[in-house]
Amino acid sequence: QKSNNMLDYSKLSSIPPSSIGEAAAYVYYSLLAAVCTGLIWVGFYKRFPKVKDWVAGSLLKYAMWAHGVMTFSVMFFLEPNNLRLFAATLGLSPEATSVVKYSLQSCLALVLWDFGYLWTTSPLMVFQLNCHHIGLFIALHYGFSLSEQVLASQAHLDSCLFGWLWAIHSFGFILKIIFPILGIKTKPEQKSHLLDAIKHVYSAVSVYWIYQYLNAPGQPGLHWNNYQTCSLAIMLSGRYLINSNWKNIDFLRRVEVPGAFVVLVDHFFFNDPHLHRGVATLFALVACILTHAVLMKRVRSQPAKYFGPAESPELQSFLEAKSGEILGKISSNDDDKKVRDTETTVSGRKYMHGMFSSQESTVKDDKGNTQSWKDAWPIHLAAVNNDTEQIEKLTCSSNFKQTQKLDAKMTDYQDYTPLLWAGMMGNTESQLLLLKKGANPYVWDGLRCMSFFDSCFESNFFLPNRVPGSLGGCVDFWVEFNKIAMKKSPPSYVWDDLSAAERAMKIVAKW
Repeated sequence: QKSNNMLDYSKLSSIPPSSIGEAAAYVYYSLLAAVCTGLIWVGFYKRFPKVKDWVAGSLLKYAMWAHGVMTFSVMFFLEPNNLRLFAATLGLSPEATSVVKYSLQSCLALVLWDFGYLWTTSPLMVFQLNCHHIGLFIALHYGFSLSEQVLASQAHLDSCLFGWLWAIHSFGFILKIIFPILGIKTKPEQKSHLLDAIKHVYSAVSVYWIYQYLNAPGQPGLHWNNYQTCSLAIMLSGRYLINSNWKNIDFLRRVEVPGAFVVLVDHFFFNDPHLHRGVATLFALVACILTHAVLMKRVRSQPAKYFGPAESPELQSFLEAKSGEILGKISSNDDDKKVRDTETTVSGRKYMHGMFSSQESTVKDDKGNTQSWKDAWPIHLAAVNNDTEQIEKLTCSSNFKQTQKLDAKMTDYQDYTPLLWAGMMGNTESQLLLLKKGANPYVWDGLRCMSFFDSCFESNFFLPNRVPGSLGGCVDFWVEFNKIAMKKSPPSYVWDDLSAAERAMKIVAKW
């Protein structure tokens, strides 16, 4: 009797017509199509904005924390040996087991795609996000077409690798939940060096799992007709390319990307037990990139010290003169206004507003009580919301000290200043007003590993069509702004005047 209840895996790929199992499969694949194409956003969230705001403000944080645990748990449960044991224990038919399988995969898809919440309307970024997500579902789908013996070991490595890679979203849980439980205190005015160390160790373990995925006994390695090759390549492409994570995220840039490169090069060409030729290849490539950067790279000079409009009459006159050009085209031209206030920008503001309202700040209030980001960082929130009236009100209040608050580093999030928030969200009016108030555009953007000034010449998540170096309708704004700033305070060094060794040291220091 027990043998009759054993699951026949071939029936999972050919479910009987007009069955409950077939319906569960249709629901699952329909859900995948819906989250990939944004149909949930268009068909549900746009019709129920209150639900959308609640999901953004109260649910997404916890869903992202659960990404890694849920991915591993679902995939581990669906491994052939585990699913077979579950089905045999409960006496489930293949059709009933199919319902369980597709139901769990549907729940996993919904959580990993953040319940259908659309972060961007840029086709390229949507494609990259989908690549980041779809890799593990390729593994789940095609893994069941293999023989039982091969499938067991391969499926377990699928669970370990993808579960671990998706744990990248769990660092907030460690900082907010685990650290307090362990009695680890973090200073509000500083980033957690312990958490940074954990992130780098996490990347090192990611490299280990990538190596095991390719080289462990029973693994097929990389091949054009191998489902694991497809799933890994698509997952890593989305993971590293979205928002240029491969260079903008410290622990990915320093550990995981170089490590993955070594593993892949060794797997393709050498198969050395200690990866020594892969490591040598990496060092040779780094030497070539460094040589190119030292000899060919153009670096924009910046003032040694920034003097705002209050200390620089020429800069004040420039900002006033350009205000009409910056804002005029946006406010008078409907097409330009749509470029500024895209659906991505609006949804991004609502999401971040929800984060500011729900996240607990490490900065205590005057009485030593905990407070939300919204209360701890009011001018930062105003910059996120593009609320120029609130910025004006805050900066003009009697207890506001411009030199301290305009460039206050938000220790709860990447040391972001109000101007960095306004720039990231693509809020032109807020950027202009903060500049007029004296905000420093040369502050370091820890998320993008460059100054805010330099980031204005790069692509923007919320403004993918922005002209590099522009602000609003003024195309050459930042070039002219920088020239005036350097008149008041010449740069401490000129890149072309530095020796090769000095250039190399500065590049390595930034890395």
